[in-house]
Amino acid sequence: MRIKSLALLAAGALSAASSFAANIYVESTDAGQTPGTAQAVNTLPGGTALDAIRGSLTGGADLFQIYLTGGQSFSATTTASSLAYNAFDTELFLFNSAGLGVYANDDSSDSPPQSTLPAGNAFTPSASGIYYLAIAGAGYTPVSGSGPIFGAFYATTDVVGPTGTGGAAALTSWSSVSSESGDYEIVLTGAQFLPSAVPEPGSALLMLSGLAAGALWRRRAARHGA
Repeated sequence: MRIKSLALLAAGALSAASSFAANIYVESTDAGQTPGTAQAVNTLPGGTALDAIRGSLTGGADLFQIYLTGGQSFSATTTASSLAYNAFDTELFLFNSAGLGVYANDDSSDSPPQSTLPAGNAFTPSASGIYYLAIAGAGYTPVSGSGPIFGAFYATTDVVGPTGTGGAAALTSWSSVSSESGDYEIVLTGAQFLPSAVPEPGSALLMLSGLAAGALWRRRAARHGA
């Protein structure tokens, strides 16, 4: 009887622990720094809530392709980890599916030198879809062919949009250097693991056109057969 009671208690404890388990993506190999080399967050079924990304930075930047649910619900922060992570000076950046800058933050007002991209901000995305989230060490700068994408916002608590000289063009590379490195955890809201297939707008238009043409052909065939 005592053994059975202990077993039930253990099962209850495991159930309680699993009910609070977060859906975490762990960086596999080294994530790239541009949209073409970004690491796709797709290890759980599409639509599954993405609660955190963990990885390791050795200078440079790590870029992840994720899916946002829209409605200005997205947030990302390095201030909320309960683990021995983020023991270096971070920066966070968000880019849309075309690689254009959305918003960035160097030092969070809550916990400098950590970083936060807040929900409900004027820059927070309102549309759902694929986006790119980047983490970098302080001083490392995303650039397009026209220059820095986010301008000068370092060592401030400002959340900024793509106000730099290269802000109207897509991310192509990074400039400057950073000696910051270490393990990190980015805690997220309003994000999901990638769907198995998300057609680009052009592909979706072609698919709809094909479906419409097929329906028209079937209607004509039915009339001729009647």
